[in-house]
Amino acid sequence: MTLEVGDAPGRSPTRGSTRYGARPLRRFIAYEVATRMSRALLAGEVHEGAVIRIEPVEGELAVTYENPKCERPAA
Repeated sequence: MTLEVGDAPGRSPTRGSTRYGARPLRRFIAYEVATRMSRALLAGEVHEGAVIRIEPVEGELAVTYENPKCERPAA
């Protein structure tokens, strides 16, 4: 699998808080990204060789994936 992270224009996903350093961002990644990717993997929606993309869409974090196309061997 390959992970691609898009540019995040505007505010941080942690709502711009810099008071606690990287901790809020780490929690955000652990909860939002890991949870969404784990659910897709466990559901069998993501296959070997997939490209997983994380990018902002309309102010929210979107985790999408693209599975490789299956090529059937010639008979």
